[in-house]
Amino acid sequence: MRISQYMNNNHYLNNPPGWRLLIFRFWGILSLLWLLIRVIPKPSRLNYPCMKVAAPMATTFLTLVLGIFTSVFAFKKAHRQMAQSRCFYAVLFFVFAVTIAGFTFLTDSIRIFADDISIYSFQDPLGANSPIGEAKGIFPGRVVWVHDPGSTNESCQSTKWKDGYFLDKNCSQPVVDDMFSKALLALTGKETDAAAWDAIFKYFNHIHGKGDTGFQTDEKIFIKINSVHASNMDNKGNIRSGGDYGRVDTSPQAVHALLKQLVNQAGVPQQNIYVGDPYRPIFNHCYEKWAADLPGINYMSSIALEGRKTLTKRPEKMVIYSDKKTVLDIEYDRTFNCVLDAEYVINVPAMKGHRWGGVTFFAKNHFGTNTRGDASHLHKGLHRTGYDAPLRTGYRKYRVMVDLMGADDLGGKTLLYYMDGLRSTSYELDPPVKFQIPPFNSDWSSSVFLSLYPVAISSVCLDILQAEFTEEDGSNTDEEHGERCRCAKAA
Repeated sequence: MRISQYMNNNHYLNNPPGWRLLIFRFWGILSLLWLLIRVIPKPSRLNYPCMKVAAPMATTFLTLVLGIFTSVFAFKKAHRQMAQSRCFYAVLFFVFAVTIAGFTFLTDSIRIFADDISIYSFQDPLGANSPIGEAKGIFPGRVVWVHDPGSTNESCQSTKWKDGYFLDKNCSQPVVDDMFSKALLALTGKETDAAAWDAIFKYFNHIHGKGDTGFQTDEKIFIKINSVHASNMDNKGNIRSGGDYGRVDTSPQAVHALLKQLVNQAGVPQQNIYVGDPYRPIFNHCYEKWAADLPGINYMSSIALEGRKTLTKRPEKMVIYSDKKTVLDIEYDRTFNCVLDAEYVINVPAMKGHRWGGVTFFAKNHFGTNTRGDASHLHKGLHRTGYDAPLRTGYRKYRVMVDLMGADDLGGKTLLYYMDGLRSTSYELDPPVKFQIPPFNSDWSSSVFLSLYPVAISSVCLDILQAEFTEEDGSNTDEEHGERCRCAKAA
């Protein structure tokens, strides 16, 4: 916006009126043609960045053309009415013609544009492009993004009650396995997966004061997945065809790739691995897939299901909230044995927007790690406390996510940040949507992300969601969202 305004003013000052009009007509015609050629075959292209640049110029040019023709038509009608001695109608057409001509030719668009740009005058008190804090990682701040369209089935129907995106027919496990391996090697700079895992464990233990030691066979790992919609299942663990069916959670293929890596490459005994979302059970289609390969892993469930283990609570205070009840109504939370007993945590959320939290990434994934049964007590510490509540914008506001990531047994134990971006959406209660921006180009997001630094990987994923979902979604029901429920601004 600022650059466009700057260029517009320079044109006005340095070019004579004839050239300005000629240039405007030239670019107006090109923009209109480009808009028609691209949008008529596929209206969804209106969301593309190039269309958002071309549309204002095209519509302005079209408005000018319509204004010229309308005013000329009205002047001619006024002349004919006067020739027929119909003075009243002649005056009406003349006034209409003058009004349209004045609106078309006398509007000072530069002054209006300058007024509009004032809304972008916000000055970041921290300064532009001024990172704060200290980057972490074997290569400090490194985030690895692997995108492979072959990982997902382009023909999958994402809407609820149809074709589950999470089924193996819609996601290639071998491709996901390869994506994870490539990400792991790029993250660590190693040549083998085993060496990469050894480097990750040694880095974690080094920064935690344990020296240059790798994984020890008696150590335990807790894997926190996002499965908040698993409540929509029967009492045997089968997902139902309605309700929450198809909403975006951590995909079974992404988790399966991680589990196989830990056992086969990192050398972690299966009985030392715990995986689940403590608030929810584990669906049969997840459990049966994972346990077929790795039956010895502890598959943690909120209810008793065949082959799965139920969680036990611990009385210790896991998180002490630093706001001291000035924002939240509680002072602390407790957690479960499998979390407190683990030496390492691996955080595996699904990449999606969230109406209250802006996005639901690594910090918000731990809303499901406390023992209260739901996370309503934490909502006051989000950007928005309810669907109709105003945003809590600005700096120096309490954010509960900071306490979660700073907790010794949550963020403090996190060995690896692994974002499942195979499919994504803008709103936490929606099925996945196809992304329009490059490199996705009207296909699923088909991505995985790895990092040892939560701020960096969250920033990368946020940038992608903000580039794709550029408008705020004000709808509150599934029916209002339709096929592409894609406009919740992820911020």
